Amino acid sequence: MAHRPQPMTDYVDLRAHRDRVVPASSRARVILSRLPRGASPLGHGPLSLKFVLDGEERYTIGARTYRITSGQMLIVDSSRAGEASLLTGATGLCLYLPQVANLPEDAAELIGDGPVTLAAANNPLGALLTAAARRLARDPDAGPALADRIAYRAAERLGQLIAEGEARLGRLDVMRTGTRRELLRRVEIARAWLHAHADRAVTLGELAQAAGASPFHLARAFAAVHGDAPIAYHRNLRLDAVATELRRGITNAAAAALGLGFADQSGFTRAFKRRHGVTPGSLTR
Repeated sequence: MAHRPQPMTDYVDLRAHRDRVVPASSRARVILSRLPRGASPLGHGPLSLKFVLDGEERYTIGARTYRITSGQMLIVDSSRAGEASLLTGATGLCLYLPQVANLPEDAAELIGDGPVTLAAANNPLGALLTAAARRLARDPDAGPALADRIAYRAAERLGQLIAEGEARLGRLDVMRTGTRRELLRRVEIARAWLHAHADRAVTLGELAQAAGASPFHLARAFAAVHGDAPIAYHRNLRLDAVATELRRGITNAAAAALGLGFADQSGFTRAFKRRHGVTPGSLTR
């Protein structure tokens, strides 16, 4: 009989708060948390990743409290202890990752001063965590069989995400590291909002309110990080979605122009051709 390899990752289905710190381990750990209102202590350990599927979690680490809601994740370095608290019930994943692939040497700028909050939308790590949390919430017993794969892929994608975050931090013309990190967090919240509302127009005022920043500073920082102003980024996002619908025959050029808010179809055709290099009609043909 073939020998089945032993799992390298511990899996925990956590349904009650703990009153003491779990000792650190050299093994990776995947925790499905379905917790009621309450609090649990956090000890020192390897790099960890917190993701909220439903609800809200708060992490008090050092002198600051970090609030993450559905669709957000928190990266915490290995030297931080603190407390996790829930005002109401929440479902999420907590991953402890002793080894993270592709972690840049200067990653301390992104995570060394304390945890950093990022949106899970539109990045491979967020897609992985969302799918894994949904699968485990439906079938918690599948955890032991999936934990190794989740931990390995999460570590790899987290390393890539941190490297991207370092590059994005470098595009912000702000002296203080803490201010740059907070500004990047708000930019990523805004970007997640744009992806979540690709089916309609979004104003800069609405976006700034969602990100908790002034319209001026948000627009300037967003353009520095992503190369386009938020509204231009969102229009390109919507033009990409329309291109897919045109190819599949789901819509036509006239309906797409109306849905995107163009005053006439010629304006839509020009914008579409700038983005995709072809006219909308060529895709329908």
